[in-house]
Amino acid sequence: MRFVRQPSPATVIASIALFVSLGGVSYGVATGSIDSREIKNNDVRTQDIRNGHVTNRDLAANSVTSPKVKNGSLLSADFRAGQLPAGARGPVGPQGSTGLAGKDGANGANGANATALYAQIESTAPVAATNQRGVTQIEKLGAPGAYRITFDRNVSQCVPVASISDTPPGSVPPNGQIATNNSAAVPNAVIVATYDATGAAVATKDFTVSVFC
Repeated sequence: MRFVRQPSPATVIASIALFVSLGGVSYGVATGSIDSREIKNNDVRTQDIRNGHVTNRDLAANSVTSPKVKNGSLLSADFRAGQLPAGARGPVGPQGSTGLAGKDGANGANGANATALYAQIESTAPVAATNQRGVTQIEKLGAPGAYRITFDRNVSQCVPVASISDTPPGSVPPNGQIATNNSAAVPNAVIVATYDATGAAVATKDFTVSVFC
């Protein structure tokens, strides 16, 4: 009877190691299970990587630094908003040409009529108004040719206007001078003073006074 000699344990272990060393890499390529532990450091070259397969997540934080970026290759669009400082303000440009005139606007509403108070005064005694609007009282004051004409409303902020006149209407007014002002004592009144052509105060001049508010 023939006996088959059994291999020793050392021989079995050596055979397994040889099998793994010869077939392990091929097995890894076939199954896609090669990881960084099976690649020699600094052994992967550019041509070993398919174009477009290295993405942002494959790069370590802060791994791309200034020396690795080509000078002048970055555009403003490559920076996040607010990262680039604003440049200095440029010089003022030339003034543009005058634009075309715009269309006329709509007409505004009519304003309120001005308040017109007036009186045509005869200087003969008794002094009276032959034509008037809003007059409540006419007074001769102490000085010759001085009058106070009172109206039915406050005229302290209004403008009095007076001129020498004559009656009846249509006659030529005589030479003379006249002055008028608002009354300081009576808010509803104006003061009128009449003078002859030389500037002497006289009480014989008819006049017309109007007040515009």
